[in-house]
Parts: sequence; structure tokens; C-alpha cells
Amino acid sequence: MAKTQKYVKGYENIPPELLAEYRKLADRADKRMLRLERLAKADPEFANVTDYAYKKAQEDAIKWGSKASAEKGARFAINPPKTAKEINAKMKDIRAFLDKPTSTKSGIVKSYKKRAEGLNKLLPKGEEKLTWQEYRKFFKDANAKNMDSRFGYRTLTKAFSMAKKLSKKAKEEKDKKVLNQILDARKGKEVKFTDNNVVNEALKALYKEG
Repeated sequence: MAKTQKYVKGYENIPPELLAEYRKLADRADKRMLRLERLAKADPEFANVTDYAYKKAQEDAIKWGSKASAEKGARFAINPPKTAKEINAKMKDIRAFLDKPTSTKSGIVKSYKKRAEGLNKLLPKGEEKLTWQEYRKFFKDANAKNMDSRFGYRTLTKAFSMAKKLSKKAKEEKDKKVLNQILDARKGKEVKFTDNNVVNEALKALYKEG
């Protein structure tokens, strides 16, 4: 004898297995968003993890009727839409979030590493390479100051690589000339770190605004 499907009250036109799949998927996405929120609050190094996949997921959750508050973001696992077509459309948004690498901490780290490796390839042989941690912090700061639009990532990468070298000279090798150049740049004075005028301007901006 075939098993009779038990329809949910208010959703009599929706197959129960579709509702079950929706709720399972939404719950999984909401837990993942919660983990990102906690990570952003607990670890200053990952304060911007909500700028990536999470941000788009929030927009989608709000689009489907959820609300964000000061305590927590919007969530997918609220009352399901009333039609199978809408439920499938919402599940498509949820899956898009879950499939994005930046929806998890490990995926975000992998993304940082990949970008740092790509930028390091732009550097001349012998230049200081960026670690993924440096990439994350540096370009987060650069974006906040609109330096990426002023100089471009290639120039900023070269400037940051040179800044690492200069910092080592000033701190580890006690190079007073370099230290004075850095101090002058921080005061907004004219300094020449390199013959490359564009990189030199980026370096001065880094020190002045850093």
C-alpha cells in the first residue's frame, strides 16, 4: 500500500518533501551565516568576513521577507513561500550562498591565499612577497581609503612589497636614513623612495594614510 503524504497546514499545495528540503537547506545556511557573524565579532583579523558571500545572502534573505537587527542578521529559515515555484526560487538563492567559497572561514582563507599568490606573480624577482594575512589586512585598508581606485592593485602590491623591505631596514637593520624617510612621509613631506614615480606616490600615500 502506498504511503499517504501528510501535507502541512497552510501549504496543502506544496509537496511535503519539498518543504522538508527547503527547511533543511535554510537551516544549514542560517547556521553558516551565524558562524560568520560570530567570527567577525570574535576575531579582528576576520572582521570583514561579512563583506563577501554573507552580504549577498543577507540581501536575498531580506528580499524574501526576513529582517536584520542589531543582534543578528536576516535569516532564510522563516515561513516558506506559499508556492512551489517561489520555494524553488528561494532555494536557488540559498544554494548560491552555500556554494560560494567565501561562505566559510576556510573558503575565505583559501580565497585570500589564491589572490595573494596571483599578486605575488606580478612582483619582480627578489621583491618581498605578500602572505595571505598581509594581503587581507593591506587590501582591506587600501579599499577603505580608496587607494585601489587611485593606484590599482599592481602598483599597490609593488608599493607594499617595497614598504616591507623599508620596514625591515628601519627596524631590523637600524637604518636611520630609511627611518627618517618613513617618518617624513608620515608627516606628508616630499620623499623619494624609488625612481618609479607612481610606486613612489603609492608608498607616500601608504605611510601618510597608514
